[in-house]
Amino acid sequence: MLGMTLRDRFTATVDAIATRLIETFELRFTREVAHLASPVMRWLDFRRRHVEPMPRTAIASDRFPLPLPPQAVVGLERLVAMFERGDDVNPYQGRGLRMRNDTSGGKRHARTDLIYADWGILHFHLPNGPIPPGRYFAPSSDWLAFCLIADTQVAFIDVRPHGDRTAFAEPELLATALRSWPDFAERHRLKGISGEDAPDKGTIHALREGGVNRFFTHEGSVYAGPGGGVMTAGVPLHLVRLEDTVADFVDQVAAQVDDPSGYYRMYPTVRLVHEPVFDLRLHEEGLGLFEATSKTLFQATSGPPSAQRSGMSGLSDLLVPPWALPSVRAAKARFDALWCEPAMPQADRT
Repeated sequence: MLGMTLRDRFTATVDAIATRLIETFELRFTREVAHLASPVMRWLDFRRRHVEPMPRTAIASDRFPLPLPPQAVVGLERLVAMFERGDDVNPYQGRGLRMRNDTSGGKRHARTDLIYADWGILHFHLPNGPIPPGRYFAPSSDWLAFCLIADTQVAFIDVRPHGDRTAFAEPELLATALRSWPDFAERHRLKGISGEDAPDKGTIHALREGGVNRFFTHEGSVYAGPGGGVMTAGVPLHLVRLEDTVADFVDQVAAQVDDPSGYYRMYPTVRLVHEPVFDLRLHEEGLGLFEATSKTLFQATSGPPSAQRSGMSGLSDLLVPPWALPSVRAAKARFDALWCEPAMPQADRT
């Protein structure tokens, strides 16, 4: 397009890829609020909350063992085993993950999972039976497990009755996590500040739904919410920061490609092209940089050995992490011109 810079082109392509990803994973995206109708933000909200399937060691808070009814015990034991095997536990998060929450929706309280945005806690349904054939999500259940997720561990905070929306603002959930894991607590403690007022769930719930953050007081210490907090628009603060990170990565890639003596324009198959045309494209291994005339594909990990490759590699990880690739490959026809099949060998990994 006349007057479009390389950065503008890359930004438009990132938006288009995010839109196709939203469609591929069947995420609710209504664009009811114009200034929140960013496909990148909608995709990143799902991307952050999606638990990557990998084996995790289950650890329990000081609330365990709990006196639970038999049906909750069955569901809890199943969930623990799934985490430890590295199974896909996302169907047990409930329909909010894909079908109810929408960062662009008209209902502010339904734009994201507010307990995750505030405290970094995810919840999982504990049905007493397996997921019926042909369904993705587990049936809703009367009992929920509240967890913190790390790369190699899953911390079970508590198991509680489902309750209404205020149940997700129960202060004992965060208090239990802070009490049970001192290292976790220390990372979020505000140094040099003390407090005495204990928050109640009604206040926490009302402030969250109004897009207002408050610090959390526990045993005389004051803590910032481990999830980062909620913006007044009802979207998580960490999403705004992630969207800025995507823009920074795009800037980095555009600057590298714009350099006439840089790696990409001086690559042997590209330097022979009079006016190379670069854009971002999806391929079998994720996101890459594609030169259309020579049909040269640079994978996200391609680049000069001494370069900081945070631009392409970071952008690829945010947009198409490894767990998303099988679904992307299966739906590659949906991506149409955003998908490339290079005629030339791919640029060497370095």
